Amino acid sequence: SNAPNLTELIVNIGGGLIEAFAFGGSSSSTGNGNEEIVVTAPGSAFFLGRAVGISSAAFAGLFTQLSLSHFLNPRELYFPLGAGQETATIHQLGDGGNLENLGINTLLREGVRRLVAFVNTRVPIVNVAEVDLCDSKTWSEATPEMISSWASGDIASLFGTYYAGGTGVGWLEQNQVFRSDQYREFLCEAQNLLSAGKPVVFQGTYDIVQNNYWGIQAGGNAEILWIVNQKCRNFENHLPLETQEEINSSDGEFPGFPFYATAFMNGPDVTQLTTAQINLLAAQTEYAINKNAEMIHAFILNSPTENVANAPTLSAGAITGISIAVIVAVAAIIATICWAILRDNDQGAPPQTTSHNEETSTESIDTSQKIART
Repeated sequence: SNAPNLTELIVNIGGGLIEAFAFGGSSSSTGNGNEEIVVTAPGSAFFLGRAVGISSAAFAGLFTQLSLSHFLNPRELYFPLGAGQETATIHQLGDGGNLENLGINTLLREGVRRLVAFVNTRVPIVNVAEVDLCDSKTWSEATPEMISSWASGDIASLFGTYYAGGTGVGWLEQNQVFRSDQYREFLCEAQNLLSAGKPVVFQGTYDIVQNNYWGIQAGGNAEILWIVNQKCRNFENHLPLETQEEINSSDGEFPGFPFYATAFMNGPDVTQLTTAQINLLAAQTEYAINKNAEMIHAFILNSPTENVANAPTLSAGAITGISIAVIVAVAAIIATICWAILRDNDQGAPPQTTSHNEETSTESIDTSQKIART
């Protein structure tokens, strides 16, 4: 039979949690999202390896444009929760980044209003020497193409400033949940930190706008603690000279650091990173967390979550992104941060600050030497 036009198909997705042991089964009774349901056992177990594979299936966004997509994309039996009685049907699955790469819209739909967003992008924020993002004249003269090029489209899409450029795959254009004029506030703050050589870690409060595609109601605001992967001059200045030279060399071991390629970074292997590349990126993230530990600590300890009763049903395209994996990963990182902070407090360690001293410098260099020689 002919495959449906997946770019026009509207279906209910989401609405609750199906644990891995039950995923792929068919529904025999459906509640309202606040009660348990009974499902038939799936034909095979849904293992972590398959979830990881599906979440990496970025090609699914492109393949849905093809008539053979139902043969090329991962597929699973699926039914939505909390949408009334619906029959489980085969859905095509793919990388959640085809829809929304940060998992923010899913959390907003579920009523979360304070969240930590790790933006592990490989797109640099434009340098102030090229474009001053805090200058009102910059924005008054900018075209949509220009605005979309100043930072990652994953962020721009949340503010309605993403420009697909006629690629034909425009799901990110459905993602606006914050006022467009607040994107200037985000980029100005991020660029100021970048120019100062500091980690791009900061808080922002954004007004929520209506988004029928994601089932998000207008009203209220969201407080977000952003942790954005960008160049960090202060971190690199702590590194051994030989490591700095490798970073700045066009044929060194860390090409483009910290913006590693998603694929073929170390060809011919498709996805491999070297131990040193992984350690250096992890060390920069650790540096960013430690330098902002007090802010992160305060934000997490004061993070209420609104309970939204009868949340609207999510309507979206037929690709079902694996947003759960993103949420679990972020939750695990946040839990680790909290544990580390509480452990340090229990041991009487003073809180981390952004002040520089010889002890901090020596400690950073020791860590970096381990990176360079691993």
